[in-house]
Amino acid sequence: MKSENTVKAVEMMRKIRDQIAGEEKGLSWEERQEKRRRELENDLLWKRFQDRLVFQTPSKTFTG
Repeated sequence: MKSENTVKAVEMMRKIRDQIAGEEKGLSWEERQEKRRRELENDLLWKRFQDRLVFQTPSKTFTG
């Protein structure tokens, strides 16, 4: 069962990745970044967590 769910998750990830790649085909890096910024601007989940800081070390990630 777990293996089947993993396969479905991988298939879904690949499908979404291919869809995004198709939407962004021909855009520069700056244009892709701006597109993502606009999409996140009104995302309620993003707004909820955008004020959190993330500190990374080589072995661990700390959020505060």
